[in-house]
Amino acid sequence: MFSKILVTLILVSVLLTTVGSACAVESSKYDAKKLSKYCANRNWSLAISELDKLLAVRPSDLSALRMRCYCNVQSKKFDQAFADVNRAIKINSNDSSLFVLRASIARKLGKEALALADYQKAQTLKKVGGESATCAPNNLSKLSGKVIATNVNEKNHTFATKYETGHLLVFCDCDSAATQTLVEPLEGFINYVDKYECPLKGKYPLLMYIFKDENAMNEFFKVSLGETSSGKLFGRYISPMNAVVTYRGSGLGTMTHEIMHKVLDGGVAELDPWAKEGIPTIFEKIYGYPAATGWKFSYGYQNPWRLAETENHWNELRLNRIVQDASFTSSSNESEERLVATFLNDSGKLPRYIELARTKDKRGFNTYLEAAFGCSMEQIEPRFQNYLGVIRSRWKELIEIPSSRVFSTEAEFRSFLSGNAQKFKPLISRM
Repeated sequence: MFSKILVTLILVSVLLTTVGSACAVESSKYDAKKLSKYCANRNWSLAISELDKLLAVRPSDLSALRMRCYCNVQSKKFDQAFADVNRAIKINSNDSSLFVLRASIARKLGKEALALADYQKAQTLKKVGGESATCAPNNLSKLSGKVIATNVNEKNHTFATKYETGHLLVFCDCDSAATQTLVEPLEGFINYVDKYECPLKGKYPLLMYIFKDENAMNEFFKVSLGETSSGKLFGRYISPMNAVVTYRGSGLGTMTHEIMHKVLDGGVAELDPWAKEGIPTIFEKIYGYPAATGWKFSYGYQNPWRLAETENHWNELRLNRIVQDASFTSSSNESEERLVATFLNDSGKLPRYIELARTKDKRGFNTYLEAAFGCSMEQIEPRFQNYLGVIRSRWKELIEIPSSRVFSTEAEFRSFLSGNAQKFKPLISRM
């Protein structure tokens, strides 16, 4: 499993935009455009050469180290990759993805004891495969929100920033600039789904409480809500509070997932039980960029850690069982339900499903899923099994799909897609 998730965990941290612009390097010899081109063309030796120039003047640049590590892995230069990840861990020893990355490389080098120790260390820091924080776009010139207060006491917690947009009222532990960078894509996402997926209804602005880390979030649940988390939690939508509670490191995918609960809660009259969690999970693997006409997003790709959760019982997966076992009160089968949701989306039936559920029209079937496909569960099952077969045949590449993030420009987004073209290749033809 280490080797299967290797590139995913590197790419989670590989921020070409950050390396290319935020690092606007002191050395005139370094060329960010060349680096992007070399990576897109998989010319790893030339990419490494560019990164050598950057690290010569910025030896502690974490993004550049991770990028060079990735290039060295692709070139099968595992000793050099190992050296890079060791340097990165010295810079940030609290990043779980770095330990899983080193474990993967250690296994390539035959260092099994270190690999096991690093994997265990990663589990204590953060659930393996969780999304990293939203990458900061550099051209947020058209802001939809504003800072309305700082150092605000809310729900027995002092938040650094209170930020308001058209659909969000956010209390965040980040400073004003970081809050703006975090929230603007989320407001863009809400506008996007309102236009293209599900018209907004219900009470807005939606409250968002974004804590500095998981511990602070869990303390909020304990003190303010009298709840103690029984497992790993990245975020949660609480309907009676009209609020999303999460933390900064949970990542873009967690936040868009939880926001979709609100969108569906207000905009859809009724859902099949599996879809309560299943449909929001579609939006946890997401990429976007700001454009003149508003934010643009692409989503619905397979999620490596979700796939990993289903791997041990993959051959036993059945559409009818997943749908029948689903409950409105439990999310224990969320990763299985996500497969149903991505099957629906990849088949081109998601808009149809949402429209039927909005109007409570099952077209004489037992479920909205059957109504969306226009046939019985027994007739859909073979298609679903074929879908699972395609995923299994492409497992190695799908388990390497990069983490959710936003880009500064459409050009950067297109370059990213080009560099990962095989991973993002459609699984099935839309019906």
